[in-house]
Amino acid sequence: MPWRHWSLLSDDSRKGALAAEEVGAFRSSVSRSYYRAYQAASAVLLCLGVTPPAERDAWTHAKTPDILYRELTTRGWLKPAEGQELKSRMEVLYKLRVAADYRATDPMSANDAVTAIRESDIIVKIIQEWLP
Repeated sequence: MPWRHWSLLSDDSRKGALAAEEVGAFRSSVSRSYYRAYQAASAVLLCLGVTPPAERDAWTHAKTPDILYRELTTRGWLKPAEGQELKSRMEVLYKLRVAADYRATDPMSANDAVTAIRESDIIVKIIQEWLP
């Protein structure tokens, strides 16, 4: 899948996150917020010419933050501390998404949804600086 498709998916996921938060579907909002960041990360990696594993359109969720860090810092686009912050934000958002999608007894609040939307906005803003 070309990188532009991933970028469009990311835009669509933000709309879904905002709509879900507005109607009180906080788990869905958190999940869409994570996917927005993941899809933007996939877009920039593909744009940079990084090849995903065979038989996949993108990278695993667990490995994406490390690959993003490596690619953006080794190219000199982010300082190591900035890359680490981006990586950490992705990891925190991923943990929130796992809780939202798979831990039915973990409560999700409006604050969690707002936090996830804000974090994905920050992540995507950084990533979009490197897309044409």
